[in-house]
Amino acid sequence: MSALQQIMWNYVGLVRTTRRLARAVRQLRTLENEIERFYRSQALTDDLVGLRNAVRAAIIVANAAWVNRQSVGCHYRE
Repeated sequence: MSALQQIMWNYVGLVRTTRRLARAVRQLRTLENEIERFYRSQALTDDLVGLRNAVRAAIIVANAAWVNRQSVGCHYRE
């Protein structure tokens, strides 16, 4: 969860650039693959399900930020 938080804060935070968003999406996909492999091989827990859902939500947010080039609200796109 810590890695996920760092990726989102550093690359999908208040100031967004195309390069940083691309890096975030790449790292989130890698993290998603690792979590999915772990998810399928371990007993389910609330924390594991929450982590899997959190990384998927982060990918949705990062992809939405990638598509939206407007700077409105509480973020800025360079």
